[in-house]
Amino acid sequence: MTEIKVELDENVLDRVASLICGDDTRYYRAGYEIQRLFENAGWKRVGEVDGGRRAWVVDKLRQRRHDSDALHAILLRLVDQREYLDDMEAWTQVMQDLNELLAVEGYQVVYAGGRPNLIAQEPTMKRP
Repeated sequence: MTEIKVELDENVLDRVASLICGDDTRYYRAGYEIQRLFENAGWKRVGEVDGGRRAWVVDKLRQRRHDSDALHAILLRLVDQREYLDDMEAWTQVMQDLNELLAVEGYQVVYAGGRPNLIAQEPTMKRP
């Protein structure tokens, strides 16, 4: 499915979970919104968020840590503008935060044709 093989360190996965939950951003997601985000990314049978939101998301991400296509899909859906139709400022912040995080792993999300795409780059601790 994807051309770029996505592999993320556990610390990076934990931070991605925080972005998905939105606890540290202006776009907080309730449990049902998190479930819908995963489903919109094409993840099948994720079930309802059970227990703490962040712990549930971390568990789901770690379960598919070695599934490049699944990680690729959730990263792109996380910054898909269709998830932020009523709050483009939140989208801008999440996009910036995700790209700063992904830069450490050697990835960047860019927009082409109105949809997000993942590209490879040299890993860096600097902002893209």
